[in-house]
Amino acid sequence: MRKIAPTMPNINFGVALPITNGPSGYFAMNTTLQDQTNANIKMLFSTRKNELRMSNVGSSLYELLFEPETEISYELIDSAIRNDMTSNIPYVNILNIDTQTNDKSSMYKIVITYNLPTFNILNEQSVDFV
Repeated sequence: MRKIAPTMPNINFGVALPITNGPSGYFAMNTTLQDQTNANIKMLFSTRKNELRMSNVGSSLYELLFEPETEISYELIDSAIRNDMTSNIPYVNILNIDTQTNDKSSMYKIVITYNLPTFNILNEQSVDFV
């Protein structure tokens, strides 16, 4: 069994986002673990809970942010993100969650700072909710 490294020549970790044509196949691929982790985070928070049949993959964050007459606190957002990440992407260690809101446009921007301890990778990924 080969040991997985953060960057491996000729190894594709998954489909790159946004989905585009790739130079050597149907889709452009992520060739680093860091890029694939960013794609996994974006896909997780772009998918609602129970949206995919026969799967529990998805986030409860969308319902929390856009449910009418729901009082939203940063603690609830933080808790939802941590629970969703722990359930769906357990190899990621969340270091910080920064939530930015724009009341005029009802937009939320969430920036997740994380690391992958096994590979000594530190990165952040932002997700926009409109």
